[in-house]
Amino acid sequence: MNASNIAAGSVSSGSSQRGLLYSGGSASIITQTTPDGSYFLTAFGINDSGWVVGQGIDPNNAARNVGIAYDIGDSVAFEVGALPGMNGALAFAVSNTGYVVGSSMLNQGSGLPFIWSDKDGMVAIPLASGTSEGSARAVNSAGWVVGDDSSAFSIPFLYDGTTTYRIADLIPANSGWDLSMNTSSSALGISEDGVIVGTGVHNGETHACAMVPVTPTPSPTPTATPRPSPTPRSRPTPQPRPTPPSRQVPLNKIRIT
Repeated sequence: MNASNIAAGSVSSGSSQRGLLYSGGSASIITQTTPDGSYFLTAFGINDSGWVVGQGIDPNNAARNVGIAYDIGDSVAFEVGALPGMNGALAFAVSNTGYVVGSSMLNQGSGLPFIWSDKDGMVAIPLASGTSEGSARAVNSAGWVVGDDSSAFSIPFLYDGTTTYRIADLIPANSGWDLSMNTSSSALGISEDGVIVGTGVHNGETHACAMVPVTPTPSPTPTATPRPSPTPRSRPTPQPRPTPPSRQVPLNKIRIT
C-alpha cells in the first residue's frame, strides 16, 4: 500500500489470475499491457508516485517470467528487462525514487538479485559471500536494498549501492540470533531510515525481527590538566574543507529485536 491508500495485489488464480489495485472501497484489474502484450499476473509493490511492479506473463512464452511495471499516472506498462544470460525477472518492490528490485532468471529457474532505474537500467547486485543465487525484496529511496541470497542456507543481505553485506556479520556477537545457518532467515523490507524487517532464528526458534542501525557512541573527551596560555599569534585563514559524502546509516553495528 502507498501513501494514497492504494493497495496492489492480485485476484483469482491459475490462468485467470490478474494484477489488482484496490482503493476507496473498490478494486480494479490492471489491464494495461507492455508493447509485446505481457500483462500483470500479480502486483507485488506500489510507490507513492503510483508506480506498480510485479510479475507478468508473456503470452508468446508462458515459461518466461516478466518483471513488469505500470505507471498509473501515464497509464503505461513496461518490462524492466533481464540480466545478461537471463530472459526475464520478478519485480518485487519499487522505491519512491523509482528504484525497482527483484530477481532475474532464465525462464523460471533460479535467479540473481538486481536493481533497476530509468537512468541505469538493470544492474546486478553482487551476491553475498558464499552464495550462488538470490533475490532482492525491498529498496528505499536511497537505493539501499535488502533480500535473501542462498546456497545451502538462506543468507539475508544488505546492499548499499556498492557493497553487499551479510546481515549476520553486522549484528552483535553472542546475540542469540542466527541469520546464516538455517533456511528460515530473511530480509523482506527496509524503511527510509534503514530499519530492516524480516525473520531469523533466535535461540533455536524462528521469529519475526527488526534490525535497527545503531549510531556509534562518540568516545568521551578526556579531561586534560589546564596548561598556561601561550601568547596568541596570528593564524592564516583556513581553507574550506570538502563536504564528505553522507552515508544513510553506519554499517558497523545493527541492533536486532
